[in-house]
Amino acid sequence: MTLDEARIGQKLIVREVRSHPRQPDWQRWLTDIGFIPGEPVELLQTGLLGKDPLLFRIGHSKFALRRAEAACVDVVPQA
Repeated sequence: MTLDEARIGQKLIVREVRSHPRQPDWQRWLTDIGFIPGEPVELLQTGLLGKDPLLFRIGHSKFALRRAEAACVDVVPQA
């Protein structure tokens, strides 16, 4: 599953960060801001009608991502 498919309040763990075919820089950027394998992440809020942006908590930080950016992050449910 990818991060753009998360439900609000769902607790997840980052499995992998992939590059986007048109935006290869996103992989490094997402990793630099804390989306690294093993890190817990939670979707806190979406834009109006479930649209962009998506607000995530990762570690002690919060980040707003577009769905296309969130789709680069593979996650698994937190046990």
